[in-house]
Amino acid sequence: MRFGALCKEVERTDPALLEGKASEILPELEKHVRNKRSGAIMLGTFVVGAMLADKRVDETEFELLKPRFGKFFGDAASYDECVEITRNASEGVDLLVEGVKDVLAELDEDVREQVVLVCLMICAIDGKVSSAEKRWIKRLIG
Repeated sequence: MRFGALCKEVERTDPALLEGKASEILPELEKHVRNKRSGAIMLGTFVVGAMLADKRVDETEFELLKPRFGKFFGDAASYDECVEITRNASEGVDLLVEGVKDVLAELDEDVREQVVLVCLMICAIDGKVSSAEKRWIKRLIG
């Protein structure tokens, strides 16, 4: 499937499927790291990277992912705080891309494809994969 067609398909996907897909790949990520916490942090890195791709956090993204933010930002993180974190972190997106690319290169092709799919699903939570988000994903796989 072409990348553009995949983006359109993901935009029509029920966001509730995201958690199941993320749960499927977590054990695979854990195989490539020392412990479960590292696997969760790796997945969190992909998630945050996908959210930062367009340098803004949509309220829909925040609400869907809020239960998981406690692991990364503390339980008290509000939407406004997340927006501020995103603004401040946008300079580090390029460094994050390079780090994520290095990790993806070490994964099996099937796991790599699943991670990219999860990132796309996160980008599409607001109903649209923006041009900036498409560039982020293409940088990961390119």
